[in-house]
Amino acid sequence: MVLNFPVWRIISNGPEVLELHAFGGQINNMLMKTLTLQIPDSLDERDAKILLAAKLYEKGALSLGQAAELAGYSKRTFIELLADYEVSVFDYTEGELEKDLSDAKNYHI
Repeated sequence: MVLNFPVWRIISNGPEVLELHAFGGQINNMLMKTLTLQIPDSLDERDAKILLAAKLYEKGALSLGQAAELAGYSKRTFIELLADYEVSVFDYTEGELEKDLSDAKNYHI
């Protein structure tokens, strides 16, 4: 079986070190990259995971499902948490939103 997208997972090695693993290619070969982050004791590990996943999602590097998995939450919970990090689930420009609202107002059955 071949993966069409990277699968991301954060692994904690104690209170100060997080490892970000990106798996790609074929599942049998399990290609992997590791990023180790040193974070201050004052930074909550859970917040760091969510922030990283939220920003990678916002950037478009991860799908919603991949980012939720990276953060360790269900999609539904992750969507709710995105607001805390000022990341929108909706990728609308202001013009697109205004057009959709205008179209909805002008729609008659």
